[in-house]
Amino acid sequence: AMFFPITRMAKGVWLMSAIELDFPVPEVKQPTEDRLLGVYDRLPEEEYRRAPGINKSGMDNFMRSPLHYITMKKNPPPPTPQMFVGSAFHCLVLEPERFDLEYIQDQYSGSKSKEAEAWRFEQRAAGKTTINAKPGKFWDPSDWDMIHYMRDSVMAHDVAPILLQGKVEQSLFWIDKKRGFHQGTGKLCKGRIDAYNEDHNVIC
Repeated sequence: AMFFPITRMAKGVWLMSAIELDFPVPEVKQPTEDRLLGVYDRLPEEEYRRAPGINKSGMDNFMRSPLHYITMKKNPPPPTPQMFVGSAFHCLVLEPERFDLEYIQDQYSGSKSKEAEAWRFEQRAAGKTTINAKPGKFWDPSDWDMIHYMRDSVMAHDVAPILLQGKVEQSLFWIDKKRGFHQGTGKLCKGRIDAYNEDHNVIC
């Protein structure tokens, strides 16, 4: 039997999702050596996202419904301004050298003049991402100032700077094997960790 209730996925987006499907139990596949397995240092995030395998975000979508997972996989939502700031902050804290190479203050913050647009085009062509640096009030700082304030706050913590030492942005690929009561699926899984401190054996 199949039932397809209408499910609201997001504002203005409605989906029909299956909540009861008479599918046969999937066959557990044996892992093969030609699969993408192992730990990769500094794999570009774009390559990680394009790589096969299911991760935590994918499982969260799947838990809502298989159709949510498929829709988000085929049509990922565009990044919001908050996500953009979060990505820049993430890079500044974990990979400051890459931040200096890939991000730059917008010298024309707030301006839409031809000169400003031409300058931004040149920066994008050079692989740079511009960040709003227009001075704001105390409670409304520019994006550039805010992410640096946030970085300073993290580094002022007693423990955080120690835990963030070590290997950063590692991408992991593994097979979901049978362990104990878990029967395993034979599916390729993936994950990306912020930092791995070998001295303290801590993953952040």
